[in-house]
Amino acid sequence: VYTTLVMLGSSDARKLSARSGVPRTKVYKVLKGLIDKGLVLRIPNMPAIFAPASPQKVFGGLIESYKSKTQFLIELVERLEEAYRRNIRVIGLERVDVWILKGRKETLRKVKEILSSVENSLTLTTTENGSILFFKLFNKCLDRLIERNVKLTVNLSPGRRNHNVVRELRYVCHVRCLPYIPPILFLNGDGRKVLLSYRIPDDYSLNSDGDIGLFSESKVFTDFLSTMFSFTVLKPGKLRERSVN
Repeated sequence: VYTTLVMLGSSDARKLSARSGVPRTKVYKVLKGLIDKGLVLRIPNMPAIFAPASPQKVFGGLIESYKSKTQFLIELVERLEEAYRRNIRVIGLERVDVWILKGRKETLRKVKEILSSVENSLTLTTTENGSILFFKLFNKCLDRLIERNVKLTVNLSPGRRNHNVVRELRYVCHVRCLPYIPPILFLNGDGRKVLLSYRIPDDYSLNSDGDIGLFSESKVFTDFLSTMFSFTVLKPGKLRERSVN
């Protein structure tokens, strides 16, 4: 009733009942309650006219009260978070969220999300077939990253089928060709988002229920996985790079 009255400006009970949907037999009782609370003013007239009180005057004090309480809670949470992080570092434990990705469609959907949110750097590592599928689906996303001056690094296995992909990628980013990469897709976005997917089978089809992977937005986990990945897959001493002409 109060909202309707604000929209009308002022009104008698009959019109207010019709516009608000409150039966006329009940609208007077509602209005009396609103008058008692200071939300509505009764203007002497025949018939009586009712006008709304200023929403700012009515709710201003309440809003300020909530602002004060909210600010107190914000400061309290910040202090608790500081204490939590300080104590977590002392005991050397930290829990992070890691999401399991099932199926190629879910993995590719998450890849697109990462590409859309990257701001500074992106590193991709995948196989010959993986690079073909990636470039086919996300070449426009890569163009947008280049326009935003995002640093792009691509590690891949070169071959006859992805020769053109390698050539196109070399125009726009740093490409590192390795003689062997296991059937995976590894993505590191800004050093704070990581995705690792095991490709089953390692082809360039859009659908595969066999794919399984993980995703995390934890910087600690991203650093850990990237370091392990560098030693096991990218370490120069174990894998000889070769160029593709």
